[in-house]
Amino acid sequence: MNDVPKLKNFFIRTGNKESVLKKVYSNDTLLIGYPKSGNTWLRFLVGNYITNNNVDFDNKDSIIPSIEKQPNRCNELARPRFIHTHVQLKTFIKTNSSFGKGLPKIIFIVRDGRDFAVSYYYHLKKYRSIPYEMEFAEYLTMFNQGKYYPNQPWGIYIKTWVDKAAADSERFLLVRYEDLIRDAESEITQVILFAGLDLNNEKVKAAVEASSFENMKQHEIIKYADPIRKKPSDERIRFMRKGSVKQWEELFAGDMEKSFYEVHQSALTLLGYNT
Repeated sequence: MNDVPKLKNFFIRTGNKESVLKKVYSNDTLLIGYPKSGNTWLRFLVGNYITNNNVDFDNKDSIIPSIEKQPNRCNELARPRFIHTHVQLKTFIKTNSSFGKGLPKIIFIVRDGRDFAVSYYYHLKKYRSIPYEMEFAEYLTMFNQGKYYPNQPWGIYIKTWVDKAAADSERFLLVRYEDLIRDAESEITQVILFAGLDLNNEKVKAAVEASSFENMKQHEIIKYADPIRKKPSDERIRFMRKGSVKQWEELFAGDMEKSFYEVHQSALTLLGYNT
């Protein structure tokens, strides 16, 4: 495989912070997704596969680092690299205008936007990005406007990425959160083959078990056993909260579903969620 660097600099902006990948290689694999769409689970699954099940909440950012948060670690990784980001497409193509052959492979994880909206609501409360007392209806109005990171409405984020993927579908793999819940072994097998790694079915089974919701919940408990680590977040809400589907039916009421569809329906339909 030709892994000659295609870019000299790769810029991702998060607020006022600029993060840089010095070079991008054709055998890099980017794990991309809107927050709270299964990104952490996918990082655990892949990370456990490549490390023989040694991933926890302390080292996941070292094994599969984030461009936004750990740019130096991204640059230190041996190739082939797995790198994570929540970046918008327009930011990606700012320094990748061709988006063609020789650029990184993209694994794009998606989740029913209605369930994502619920999960993100509790996530923002946990990390005190919104008041704990904020009602879901008020939050959803701002969410539909793309007021929260990554500062773009979910439907637009999804549609621009998936539409662009059609131009280079051989280097783009779509993974649905719901399919991971249904059959994680099959989904992670696709990911391993797509990334060009050697497939070992026993390692796949072991990685899925090590990355189960209950095991990840235990890792979270261990991480936050230290009182100092609890301070940035609200202990009343777990990071590993439910990990289920159809949560949105519990909170969407009145005109909420209608207002959500007005903004995001095309993306829901594109992903097969509008049923």
